[in-house]
Amino acid sequence: GGSVNNCYSLGSATVIGMDSFGMVGGLVGIVRTNTNLTNSYSKSNVYSEKSGNARIGGLVGAIWQGGVISRSYSTGNVEGPGNYLGGLVGENYYGDVSNCYSTSNVIGDLSGDYNYVGGLIGLARSGTVYSSYFSGTVVGDNYVGGLVGYNNNVIVSESYFSGNLTGNNYVGGIVGEQNLGS
Repeated sequence: GGSVNNCYSLGSATVIGMDSFGMVGGLVGIVRTNTNLTNSYSKSNVYSEKSGNARIGGLVGAIWQGGVISRSYSTGNVEGPGNYLGGLVGENYYGDVSNCYSTSNVIGDLSGDYNYVGGLIGLARSGTVYSSYFSGTVVGDNYVGGLVGYNNNVIVSESYFSGNLTGNNYVGGIVGEQNLGS
């Protein structure tokens, strides 16, 4: 493991040609295996021209296998035609998010399939979201949530959403679709 502490990013990141498994964030692409990101932020706009399963987040593209993000935030806009878009994190896989927020606008594709678009996290699979919030606009086709687009066994607590949601299927103020967890 390692750590990223007291760091920030300004400006913009445009992703043009990556494979369908890319991970792009305003500050960090991926936080994984016992790595901590703390007291950091991104004001960068993140845009992906690539469709598919890229993980795109305002702060971090993906958290995997024990990564932790705490006391951090993002304010830049996140936009793309693919899956897994989040104002803070594109995908959370066994990671923890606490005391974080995003005021980004997260704009997915209204005509795509399985967008997984969330104000904080696009797709969440195991882990926690604690004492965090999103205030902004979220747009996507399927699985659109004010905090989490699709939640599979992640515990979300003491967190809230304040903003606007637009979607076609599985749209919710906190979670677009909840599967296990609470």
